[in-house]
Amino acid sequence: MPSLEVHVPLSPTPMFLRQLWIQVQSFRRFGGTIARQAQFHVWVSPDAPVTDLKAQYPWFRDAAIHFHWVDAALFDQHWYYGTALARGDWDYQADLVLFLDADVLVAG
Repeated sequence: MPSLEVHVPLSPTPMFLRQLWIQVQSFRRFGGTIARQAQFHVWVSPDAPVTDLKAQYPWFRDAAIHFHWVDAALFDQHWYYGTALARGDWDYQADLVLFLDADVLVAG
């Protein structure tokens, strides 16, 4: 079975964090075997102080969710688009890579 990485740009606001949680859960429940084993890489904008989101939000302690804080210079130059651009320099390890916004969910 192929492996899957899901890359999501995110602003660390309560609304976006809830959307991310719903997205991850929808993948796990309705996305089939590949989605249940997917690695989520979340690219967080530095417009808020860097914090340990897994410590702050226990539901993100899933080992398959990885938070990456976007470089401040990239964010300053491109603003929120910088969170999407940051994904391009990643060393992808999966067979399949999916770029999504946080407001996308799997419904069936």
